[in-house]
Parts: sequence; C-alpha cells; structure tokens
Amino acid sequence: MYSRMIVLISLVVTLLTAHCTATHYFTLRNQLDYNILQALDRAENDLSDEIVKNKGALKLSSLTSMELKPLYFHIDDLAVHVSDMRMISSEFEMEETNLDVLGHRMMPSVTFQWTEVNGRLKTGLGTTAPLKSEFRLMQYHPRGTGVVSLTVDLINVMWSYFYFRPNSTSFEIKSSEEKLDGDIFKTLNSSQFGEMLSKKLQRDISDQLTKVVSKNLNQTLKRTSKMKNLMPYSEEISVIGVNNTENANTFIDSLLKIGGAMIRGKYGDRIKIPDIDEGFSEKFLVTFRGSFKATQGAAIGASSVYRIGDIVFGYSNDSLLHFYGTLGFQALHLYYDQYKAELWGVGPSGSLDTKLAPLSVLVHVYLNTSSKVITLEKFKITNVGDLDVSLTGVGGWFNWFVSRVTTWVVGLYRDQVLQQLESRYEQYGHEIFSTYSIEELLNDGKNE
Repeated sequence: MYSRMIVLISLVVTLLTAHCTATHYFTLRNQLDYNILQALDRAENDLSDEIVKNKGALKLSSLTSMELKPLYFHIDDLAVHVSDMRMISSEFEMEETNLDVLGHRMMPSVTFQWTEVNGRLKTGLGTTAPLKSEFRLMQYHPRGTGVVSLTVDLINVMWSYFYFRPNSTSFEIKSSEEKLDGDIFKTLNSSQFGEMLSKKLQRDISDQLTKVVSKNLNQTLKRTSKMKNLMPYSEEISVIGVNNTENANTFIDSLLKIGGAMIRGKYGDRIKIPDIDEGFSEKFLVTFRGSFKATQGAAIGASSVYRIGDIVFGYSNDSLLHFYGTLGFQALHLYYDQYKAELWGVGPSGSLDTKLAPLSVLVHVYLNTSSKVITLEKFKITNVGDLDVSLTGVGGWFNWFVSRVTTWVVGLYRDQVLQQLESRYEQYGHEIFSTYSIEELLNDGKNE
C-alpha cells in the first residue's frame, strides 16, 4: 500500500504542479504531434458521421420486448404491487456522439420517440383482499446523455450507461378482474400515478434502453472502415490509451480506499433504512389478518465499494480532468435487528438479513488541476439484481411467510434504499473532498 501510495502522490503532485499539464502520467491532446492530432480529428469526424447516419441496426430496438423488475410500494395506506411488466420501444436517434478516440470513449445524446410498458397492478388497503388490474404506461420522447467506454481499437463497447428522462407520460388501466373502489380507481387511473410509476421505473427502463443502444453501437462499430487514417499512428495511440487507463485506474482505486476508510472511521459502516410495517391476510376456511414489523434496520457494508473494469479518462480543457467508471460493492447487505410477525395473535420473531446480487454504479469524478480540487459529480446505481432474504426464528408452519417478507424487503430496497445509498454517497464525497485537501487525503491514505 505504501509503495502504491507513493506512485499516486507522484501522480497528483505532477498534476498539480504550477503550469504542469500532466505530461508524465496523462497524455492530453494538446501535447500530441500535429500530424497525429489531425488524424485523430479526421477519424473522429468520419466515425461520428457513420454512427449518427447508420439506420440499419436501429430497427432491432422496436422488435425487442424487454422485461422490467417488479415493484412494491405504498401510497399512504394503499399497498401497490407492480409485476409482469414488459416494455417495447420505438427506434432511437443519436443526435451527437462526442467521440474521443484518444480516450476511447463517447458521450452521445440519444432520443427514443416512445416506450410502452404493459403490466399488472395488485393493490390492497392494509389487510383487505387484493384488487387486480392491467395497465399501460407510455413515455414520450425519452432522452438521455450517456457515457460509452470503447476498446482501444474502437470496435467494441466495454461498458455504457445512459439515464433517460421522458418529455411526458400517459397512463391507463386497461382491464380489471374486480370492480375497483371509486377512490382507488381515481388514485390509480390518473396522470399523477402514471408520473410517479414512471419515475420509480426509470432506473430499470434506462438500463434496458442502454442495452439496446450498446447492442446497436457494437454492430455499427464492427462494420466501420473509417479508421484507415489512424493506421500510421495506431501503435502510439494504443500506448497512450493504455497508459492513461492504467493511471486512471490507479488514481480511482486509491481514492476509493481512502474514501472507504474515512466512511468507516467518520460515519460508521451503517446507513439507517426505514422500518417495515405491513399488514396481510391469509384464508384458511375463513380469512385471518396478520401483521409484520421490522425495526432497527441498516444497510451495512457501504464502504466496501470497488472498481469494476477500466476507468475512462477524459478532459474538458487543460486543467479539468474527468474520470468515469463502473463500481460495485463487495459486502453490502440489509439487516434488521428485530422483526415480529403475528397471525391469530402468534408468530415468529427474530432478525432479518439479506444477500444482495451485485450492484453496478456509475461514478464521475473530476480533478481540477488549477484549483487543486477533486469533486464527486455523480454516484448513480445503474443495474439492480435480486436479493435473498433470511429470517431467524422461522420454521415449521410459518415457512411460507418468507416469500411474503421477501416481496416487502425487495420493494423497500428498490423504492427507497437505493436512493438513500446514492444520496449518502454523494454526501460522503462532497464532505470528504470539501473538508480535506488532496495532500491530506493522500497522507490519510498512506497511513491506512
């Protein structure tokens, strides 16, 4: 760790030396030979034109049905379970690529004409019998600006991320197995509910649309023949790309270790999460009503963040360096110290723990070499897997209850906990980088 930190100290000192342009660790465009610079400009213009004009692969997006993950949430006392969701989309248009060959990355702007989500709603008021209906959610003109990491030879997408926001939405209940209560129907079959559901689904929708864009980009890149003017300089450009990537990886890895240690030391490794308070009913000849409460909950292991894949290095000008990358958590889980379930006045109690599937996170950090400031610009969870729930104290007849609890925990996780993780990490980043100078951060890291 000590020798690695010496390397990082040298890297940042080089970056922050007066009038220094990071010549030793990061090669920028203004340091390149004029002929290479001209070749890069031509290659970027040609390849960008080919990507933007390509229409052959775009039709695939409208033929694909994409599955969205279920949701569970509350509107006051009304419990809502959204499931069996399938999404289709229009073709998309890429407005611009913002291609950077030297950094082997793109920051394109993409617009779909529409997306359509069809699924099922199941609702209940506390312990009343559930009501079921089908729905359709339309999003119009969702637009996203993303980050795409490319291989050095620019023929494959390594990873990509887009977050799409629609210009408008519409929502309707298509059919119902039961006659809905008037007030419930007004609540659900409304533009306000549609907008709320759209926001709750936006992370999953963006993840699916990102896959569509990446697939089509891959097809276009593999067919391109516009890189011939780079051939005389391909080896030199490749070496620059590899060196920039390796040093960017080292830089972010060290910041993550320093930040993780500070999160454990200053903030602890527990992020408080909301209690769970649910009612339910079961029918055994007659209908019985029950309750479930879980308290003293926390997300544990938030400091165990690590880098996945290569960091993308870029710049806005000679003094503003950008680092984009994907991160994950090694040991994040949700834990409740105590839960209690009751049916007929009896039931199990104990603790509740979870095992989370890997999370993908997009991070954007920039370093201003003029003001000597590091800033966390974005910490956005992009891909969410499932989780397994385990309860102590459950056995025998109450084993069936675990699946019910899993629905509630997964719902809370996707609806609230993920947003809390994002906002807390943004808070951590702002506090750490505003409180400590770069030199202090490095000294703390060296002493870990």
